[in-house]
Amino acid sequence: MNQTAIDFTENIYHQEKIKNSLNNFRFSLGDLNSRLLTGKSSYSYGTKIIQAGPADIVRVLSDMPTKNALDCTVKNIVLNSVYSAEKTSPGSGFVLSCMLSNDVTGICNPDYSRCTVEYLEKAVDSYLDLDSITSKLSKGIVRVSGPGRSVFFKETKFNKFLIKKHSGKILRAEIHEIFKQKISSIEDCLLVFIDGILESVGEIDFLLRQLNEQKTPCVIMARGFSGDVAKTLDENYSRGLLKAIPVVYTLGNSEDIFKICEELQIKYFSSIKNNDIRKIEISELDQIKRVIFENGLVSILAGQGNDTQIEIMIPENYKKLSGIIKDRVKFGKLLAESCMISGVVSMQIKKEDFYTSRLCLEAANKIYQTLIKNLKDLRCVVIT
Repeated sequence: MNQTAIDFTENIYHQEKIKNSLNNFRFSLGDLNSRLLTGKSSYSYGTKIIQAGPADIVRVLSDMPTKNALDCTVKNIVLNSVYSAEKTSPGSGFVLSCMLSNDVTGICNPDYSRCTVEYLEKAVDSYLDLDSITSKLSKGIVRVSGPGRSVFFKETKFNKFLIKKHSGKILRAEIHEIFKQKISSIEDCLLVFIDGILESVGEIDFLLRQLNEQKTPCVIMARGFSGDVAKTLDENYSRGLLKAIPVVYTLGNSEDIFKICEELQIKYFSSIKNNDIRKIEISELDQIKRVIFENGLVSILAGQGNDTQIEIMIPENYKKLSGIIKDRVKFGKLLAESCMISGVVSMQIKKEDFYTSRLCLEAANKIYQTLIKNLKDLRCVVIT
């Protein structure tokens, strides 16, 4: 029987070819960094073409074309490192990219012990265009509330962007897993806080009947729900009969719950206090402006509470760009907070002043050292 030998030699790349590919990629990376700094790079977002900047390094680098399989492999190794840097400290990915293209010089720390608003804003403007909406919003959040505040977004019919500051409470909680409705927030609702586990629908039957009659949305927060209770609420919500959402919180003892409800100035129900949940009257419950569900946290905007939350109002005519606006504002907020924590570092990139946080520089430098070592140790690449 005749056998045909398959020649794999064309798919095996040794050290010299790898070195040449890396050098070529560094040159292309330097050109990309330059275009990002000068606003001459772009990418597609839906049907729109968006001008790219340093904050978009991962998105633009992933779209960067390559000539062959080896160049693509080198790019993917670098892309993985840049992505890891961004996950570690937003903003460090672009600094790492510039280190790889040998474009970073003159690193120094300004002579002050704390981050000033002036230098913080210079850092944000280095990544987001100075006159852009997202740069102004990112800096506005810090001016209004300082670091560490929860930010959420809402589309509005107003013709301009607005930043609003709310008082409330942020709790570690999430919608029950059996409740399948996709809900990110609910407005003008009632809030029932129960210190205990709801084991049967009968316990809240009187409450549910009132909610159905009044067509009033309600968030029911408890330590847990039986599967039967959660499924009943899910089915009634999907059929439009009730807007009652089961939320499971993870808090401490009854005293902790009492303090939270006292802070929010709302009632809570507990068998320990002989406060029967079977007799809840919705007329006695307080209305909450908004409850937001996101990433295992529940934000309660009640007008009271020690947690400040920021609302960004996005004009309706920016609806198609709302996704990219949210991403960039969140990036700018995280970068600003990083600057406030660690201070601002100035440097020269492509002979232009560039500002970032000390945390960004440290993360980029650490990953750069590991990446260069790994690339130097790479003696053979086999592509199948």
